[in-house]
Amino acid sequence: MTNTDNTTLETILDQVNYPYEIDLSPVTDNKPYPFNIYKNKKEVEDFLDIILKIAAAMMIPVLLLAIFKYGSQRFRLVGHTVFFGLLGFGYMLVEIVLMQKYQNFIGSPIYSTIVIFGGLLFFSGLGSFFSRNFSKRTLVICISIIPVLILFQSYFIVDVFQLFAI
Repeated sequence: MTNTDNTTLETILDQVNYPYEIDLSPVTDNKPYPFNIYKNKKEVEDFLDIILKIAAAMMIPVLLLAIFKYGSQRFRLVGHTVFFGLLGFGYMLVEIVLMQKYQNFIGSPIYSTIVIFGGLLFFSGLGSFFSRNFSKRTLVICISIIPVLILFQSYFIVDVFQLFAI
């Protein structure tokens, strides 16, 4: 759409007085997210704030139990918690990048999320299952290859998608 088309569409939407609390204005460079449609973002932010507070309140007893029950093993528990927390954070970073890249190819953010989550969960489970049978040397080689594959995919996936585009 050209700027003239955008202006015309915005004028028509203003004249119609669309009754719902949804922003139907066209996507522009200043507003590039087509799924950000709520005019009253305060309600959504309040809802997310409530969910965050409930999740934090549910975590407090778990953390208190972990601290007081395992007094002698506290440092071991902290080490495991930090390790798995950083592992989950890294996993989420990879998921976000892959979802963004695949959304351009698949077209729908829902389908790209399903493909990425499903694929990563399935193949992570397969890797966990089959890694029991590998020697330590083989595991080190496989773990060393994973970052190379992630970097390769992040740089060249757009070119691969263009090869298969219709």
